[in-house]
Amino acid sequence: MEEKLEGLKKEYLKTETPDYLANYGWLNLQSRLPDQKELVHLPLVYVRRVILAFSILLIIFTVPLTFAQTSKPGQSLYPLKIASDRVTTKITGDYISNIEKRAQEVIETSDNGSSFDEAASQYRKATDNAKNKANLEDEQKKQELKKKLEEQEKKFQEAQNVNQKNQNRLEQVVEQTRQTRGEVKGENDSQKGQQNSNGEDNRGENNNNGKEHSNGNNGD
Repeated sequence: MEEKLEGLKKEYLKTETPDYLANYGWLNLQSRLPDQKELVHLPLVYVRRVILAFSILLIIFTVPLTFAQTSKPGQSLYPLKIASDRVTTKITGDYISNIEKRAQEVIETSDNGSSFDEAASQYRKATDNAKNKANLEDEQKKQELKKKLEEQEKKFQEAQNVNQKNQNRLEQVVEQTRQTRGEVKGENDSQKGQQNSNGEDNRGENNNNGKEHSNGNNGD
């Protein structure tokens, strides 16, 4: 078998290359191969298409969000504004700024019943979310929230004094703010509660001692 293969090899080496293959063989092979320039630029076409698609999507989502930031309660883009602010709040953890925005909307819409109701509802949700978050944080975060709620309560009261017609509407928001502020649990509040409790116990003991002392004198 090896002898036959060796013989075939020798015969092949003795065979002369045809003239057409020697002269045009490479050109014929080159014409059948894909263009190297096309291979180089082919990925760039897809990259450009991806960039273009991303740019279009960015425009589609950015333009409505930009207009939504100027929308007011009751307008069509206002829910988009609320959703955007909630996402931003969760990412940044800045619940205080969200409360400020919703509180300002409450004041601005106090002349409009339906818009005011929506603004007050979103303000209540913002303060509840901030309260729940603060109660899981340290004492500093709790005190910051309580201070901000106290500031907003004063702003609502100032708005009441400016416009007497909206006094009843804003009074509801003032009460809700005051209630939320009281539900923010802090170490200072616990200490005050403990002091009040101890004070009541001491007063009770003093009253009992006074009664016993009075009864002793009557007996004498």
